[in-house]
Amino acid sequence: MLNALSVDELKSVKREFCPKITPYSQQDGKNAFVGSIRDSLKRSFDKKEISYHEFMHFLRQELSDDTPKQITTKIRNVLEEIQISKNAGYKTTRSVRERWICSEIYQALRYELKDTDYKVEVEKSLKGNYRADLFLSHRSGKKNYLIEVKFAGKSGSRDRLPHQVTKYQDCISYLKRTFVLLIVQYKKYLPENNDAVAKVIEDVESRKRTEVIVKGPGKLEYRSG
Repeated sequence: MLNALSVDELKSVKREFCPKITPYSQQDGKNAFVGSIRDSLKRSFDKKEISYHEFMHFLRQELSDDTPKQITTKIRNVLEEIQISKNAGYKTTRSVRERWICSEIYQALRYELKDTDYKVEVEKSLKGNYRADLFLSHRSGKKNYLIEVKFAGKSGSRDRLPHQVTKYQDCISYLKRTFVLLIVQYKKYLPENNDAVAKVIEDVESRKRTEVIVKGPGKLEYRSG
């Protein structure tokens, strides 16, 4: 069954059920990744940490039906395809640029989710004086999603990210998934070129239901105005 899943779908299984296994690598290939996931799932089944029923329910709800109409796909597509205006790239303070980018993501999500029962908020106040960059909540109150925007080159802010994500997950009820948009403006901060960035990504994705989307220099499509 696992062999039939795509690499992206396998990554979703890893995030949900076996966050501590070695991340997928093109060098090792899909078969090695499947083997690691299978071994981890077997241990979890044997220890009764998860049930086979829970696993199959996840596959049906999160993967098999993960069409463009699904909320996770919509969020992922927006973050991967967002075009950032030139104003966000000006040499101003980090917080100003992050707020500008969040406002652009907010507008894109509102358009993408206009026919759904989800509400999008910017700088949502949470417990303990925390603020979520972007917060998506379902009308039922039972499905919440969080998006955090970070610049990879800002080491202080970046290195606090794993702790920050954990705190968010502790204080948000019914949090279905956390997305981190990691913006890499210079090649030296790409995870393959920077051990500190790679470690932060690995630490963050070791949390359940957490996904990091890296937007590197080649993916930063600035538009005018």
